[in-house]
Amino acid sequence: MLNRLGHIGQGYNKMASLKTKILLGLGLAVVFGVWLAVGFPWKASTASAQDGQFITVFADGHEKTIRTQVSSVREALQKAQIVLADKDLVEPGLDTIIVDSTFSINVYRSRPVTVVDGVFKKSIMTPFENARLVAEQAGIVLYPEDDVTMDRIDNIIESGSIGERLVIDRATPVNISLYGNEFVLRTHETELASAIASRGILVSSDDLVTPGIDAQIVEGMHVSVVHVGTQTESFEEEAPFDIETVQDSNKFIGERQVTRAGKPGVRLNTYELELHDGVEISRRQIQSVIIKQPSNQIEVVGTKVIDPSSNAALGQQLAAQRGWTGEQWLCLYSLWRRESSWNHLAKNASSGAYGIPQSLPATKMASVADDWPTNPATQITWGL
Repeated sequence: MLNRLGHIGQGYNKMASLKTKILLGLGLAVVFGVWLAVGFPWKASTASAQDGQFITVFADGHEKTIRTQVSSVREALQKAQIVLADKDLVEPGLDTIIVDSTFSINVYRSRPVTVVDGVFKKSIMTPFENARLVAEQAGIVLYPEDDVTMDRIDNIIESGSIGERLVIDRATPVNISLYGNEFVLRTHETELASAIASRGILVSSDDLVTPGIDAQIVEGMHVSVVHVGTQTESFEEEAPFDIETVQDSNKFIGERQVTRAGKPGVRLNTYELELHDGVEISRRQIQSVIIKQPSNQIEVVGTKVIDPSSNAALGQQLAAQRGWTGEQWLCLYSLWRRESSWNHLAKNASSGAYGIPQSLPATKMASVADDWPTNPATQITWGL
């Protein structure tokens, strides 16, 4: 009996030991599960393309960041509850496709500006900060020599308007005949001597200036400069314009967008000729004057580093819309990785093939959209 009781006791002890081990194992599993969930909180907070994008909108003097899943700037502004008014300016454009996990949007609100050009006044709604762009929007032709200033209207009753005021200070036009070459010189100088000197016109002792070099500038006056005693010859050549750049962190390095096209000016080069019996022996340059000022070109340049993975993610998304997933997607990914490394600015130096799918010629991709040189979505759509 004692032996039987002893065996029963041993069996009970073994069952109790097994139960303890099971409970201990379950406890460790629970603790380990909590440790995974709590001990590594950054795993749960890591964003992915499926989780959504972080989009920052700068509007009305405030910065607003939202997390959402959208495809275009237009949809992002709707998600951010940003209501646009007529004439508001959005950069990048409303139809820009968002492919990155982080993206910035600028909203420039239109505001009233009164343009004053002498006795002419015009009130417009404009989002532009650049005074010349405001004047152009108002339909006013500006010359490079004209000065423009903008200030805020403080006295609403006196001015009869609200918002800001743009004042144009016109340069005075003077008709110049330089060795028989006619052009218009526009200047803010009050004396002829300083006006022609500011434009690089050199007057020597052999030159006859009419009226006198000390004459006062008046609008519409005519000035003649004649080289006495020798023969001159003049040639016009193009005067190149300068390029003003505006940086855009949403555009990739290498992308450029012209927001205002430049216009070349005209340079007049004049030479004094030495003749013997009517035959030219030598010549020397006596004038090199810009007779028509060039207009600067304004370009937006990208500063963002190219991220081929974003282009590939977009490609996977667009391919999936056609049902091309799994091995089909992997084949496409491998193909374009070898062709361009998924770089939408990739160009083959020898053939000229361009973009993610290496289109040849590159202009074939224009069949999808005109932004093919810089838009990965356009290139991928054409390639698919």
